[in-house]
Amino acid sequence: MSNSVHQPLLLVTSSNIQTNYLIVPKKFNKLFSENIQKVMMKCGNEKRCIALKFVESSDHRLLCHPSVLIDLKLPVTIQTISCHYCSSTSELILGPIIGVVTDIRKDGNYPFPTIEKFSQELMMFLQEKAIPVFVYPWSSIKKTKYDGYFFNGTTWEKVSLPKPHFLYNRIHSRNIMYSKQYKHVLQELKEKDLPLFNTVYISKWDMYHFFNNTGTLKRYLLDGEQLTSQQLATFFHQYSTVFLKPIFGSKGVGIFRVTKRNHSMIIETPENTIYETNDFNKLWEYLQSKINPNDYIVQEEIKLIQLDEQYIDFRVLTNKITDEKWQITSIVARLSEKGKYITNLAQGGKKMSPYSLLLKVFGTPQANTIFSLMKELTLSIAYHLNEQLTDQFCELGVDIGVSSDGKVKLIEINSKPTKNEEKLSTSIRPSAKAIGLFAEYKGTKIMKESCKCTHSE
Repeated sequence: MSNSVHQPLLLVTSSNIQTNYLIVPKKFNKLFSENIQKVMMKCGNEKRCIALKFVESSDHRLLCHPSVLIDLKLPVTIQTISCHYCSSTSELILGPIIGVVTDIRKDGNYPFPTIEKFSQELMMFLQEKAIPVFVYPWSSIKKTKYDGYFFNGTTWEKVSLPKPHFLYNRIHSRNIMYSKQYKHVLQELKEKDLPLFNTVYISKWDMYHFFNNTGTLKRYLLDGEQLTSQQLATFFHQYSTVFLKPIFGSKGVGIFRVTKRNHSMIIETPENTIYETNDFNKLWEYLQSKINPNDYIVQEEIKLIQLDEQYIDFRVLTNKITDEKWQITSIVARLSEKGKYITNLAQGGKKMSPYSLLLKVFGTPQANTIFSLMKELTLSIAYHLNEQLTDQFCELGVDIGVSSDGKVKLIEINSKPTKNEEKLSTSIRPSAKAIGLFAEYKGTKIMKESCKCTHSE
């Protein structure tokens, strides 16, 4: 069946159409053989056989009754949907169907408040392409069921849905992500040709594991080790200030700054000084009373650039656009509150234009060099991880620090960049568009690859 054709089309519902017919403009006669009286409509795992009716029409769309989409487990409010017709199998495949999978954390009427606005933006962006987006709870996916949520323009409705062609992972719970059940479900999804992207967290220690043996990237790493009494003592011989960071932390929570000043050692949180001593053993005892050292790394301090006593770092967002290609989607500078060392927006930081800030600090020539290097470093990281963990990610947030002498350093890699910091924006954020475009590309590819004609060639 090597002569098969997959033709992209648009299907529109109309209550004026008879329920048992698919209306096809005669201009598609060459695509839909006149010898064929019926086609099989498919959406995920759902199927429905329907008779063809050819009509004279200048329209380029196919028409069917809304009840046909309901039979295929699509919400009644969907009136237009993209589809592909395979000339070899006489199947009309609806989609791609795009899914966001998350753990439900209800907040009033919002079942998934941290990604609610992002999911709406993704839905609005792909709606222009007639590609539906649904939110599938982890509790549904793990049972290989496809019940989920659809935004009807006002509220999120829980409905029975078709199997998606693409899943974007926004599960927040590390307990879920590191469970045996999660690994089992990942294997099941793989066997069902259902790709799930951003499948794993990248911990702060993973970052060293991935890049320590990569010459071109290793030089951008800050000196870091898993926290032990001996490692902390060693770091104090080399650096006057170090950071203690949770291996699995996020949003700047749980970070301590430890400074050696004269004969004293001072432990600080972002809010205040919490302990001071001139005895290293007492310092270590105090730390053990507050944290589990096995869950922490010790990392050298980077002397971050500052503006008006505010520390500055940069979040660079990169997204996959094809199986082999990544792009820079956005860059923001993040400024800490005055006197605090955490720049994360969840800890009171604020955003600023990165290039204009670099110009203020360094001037044009050096600002241009640093800005270009941040983008090159981010893309190198994305391509390297893509080689190490094939088809695991479609988006990465890379946190980069720039020292006062202009050196660029990698601070952290985020496989689930925060999506709830744009609550006041009325536009569709660049990351929603980028994920939407890749989901369309990958979902369409999966649709074609799962068609019977592909397996028969």
